[in-house]
Amino acid sequence: MTDFGKQTSLTDSLCSAILNQKTYPPTETEWIRIRSLAEKVQEEKDALNGHYSAEGMDFYDRMFLKAMGGHF
Repeated sequence: MTDFGKQTSLTDSLCSAILNQKTYPPTETEWIRIRSLAEKVQEEKDALNGHYSAEGMDFYDRMFLKAMGGHF
């Protein structure tokens, strides 16, 4: 899988975990899963920093912040 594909897959997993949570606020198990995925997305984003155009990084920054907004 390409770096871009890995980043997209992790971001999709994070968004799915947030959107598909069974309760609000999330249960402790759901929090752990969401937080773990968020950390993986951030680690991958940091590792790939500079591999995308400024416009592309802005997109991922906005997506990441939107996914995390109100949850942490």
